[in-house]
Amino acid sequence: MEKFKLLFPDVVKYIGVKQIGDGRHGPIMLVRDIINGSLYVVKVLSLEKPNDEISILEEATCRYIPKLHGTIKSKYCIGVVMDYGDKGDLLEKVLNEGLLSEDKFRPIFIKLCSCLLYSHQECIIHRDIKLENIFLKSDGGVFLGDWDLASCGDLEVKGRYGTLYYSSPEAITHAKIGYDGMAADVWALGVVLFSATIGTFPFFGKNKKMISRILQGLDSRKISPRLSKELRHLIMAMLEYDPTKRIKLSQILRHPWITGISMSPRASFLSLPFNIFRKMTIEEYSKKYDLKVTTSDNAYYVSHNCFLANTKPKHKPPRSISAVCF
Repeated sequence: MEKFKLLFPDVVKYIGVKQIGDGRHGPIMLVRDIINGSLYVVKVLSLEKPNDEISILEEATCRYIPKLHGTIKSKYCIGVVMDYGDKGDLLEKVLNEGLLSEDKFRPIFIKLCSCLLYSHQECIIHRDIKLENIFLKSDGGVFLGDWDLASCGDLEVKGRYGTLYYSSPEAITHAKIGYDGMAADVWALGVVLFSATIGTFPFFGKNKKMISRILQGLDSRKISPRLSKELRHLIMAMLEYDPTKRIKLSQILRHPWITGISMSPRASFLSLPFNIFRKMTIEEYSKKYDLKVTTSDNAYYVSHNCFLANTKPKHKPPRSISAVCF
């Protein structure tokens, strides 16, 4: 591909395959490693306007953030070489396959929540969560890309970034004075959940009209009645107008739509009946929901980034398991 050669004339390790998108600073290109034949994405960044994306990818230990495979430089720009989602992005999937069923989207959603929980624990706010930035792989992998608008080191952010469709009310009203970046990321992920399962955006229109609708808040009547009541409840909780009342990521991963088990809102833990393992094996459950189930000292442990669940059963199979968020 001529564009890759023009931008990086001295690079011989990779050959350009095709352009697959446009970034804020230049093209996003698919390249092939001439030694092992692997495909990677090269995102072009400006030399004059550095951002934190390279350091975020370099230091990330979460498998739902694309792995950095190095950088290439020229006198014009810098190229970030990273993982390639060979199944495209989530927007393409929805457009090509139609609405995603709840069961089909749930594992993807859990991985996205895990990714954001990790980044927030590292004091990184994504600020540009959208369908186009969620990439899929043929092996079932999912990763959240495009971290060049991310804010590092402070969980309170200023300004409105990203796409207006995904902007939270406080990102509009408090852009100059600052707002909770974690809550704004949860809102954007709520828009993703709404769009992937319903097929439209919760708020749309030209800029001024869309802003007006966002500031009016979500009308529950917009949520399709064909969705389960658990999913309808989760969407409303994620698109809660007041960021101080909006559901947290740790609460999302304990939500009945995720666990499939009813939970008392006053409980600090939830009890998962082990009859779920009568419907599928522990290995099947682990694979489907990306959980790790291990045993030690006659106890069962289930973990998923924000979960640590254990019990010491008196009977086999164990009858219940307690999950505590930490």
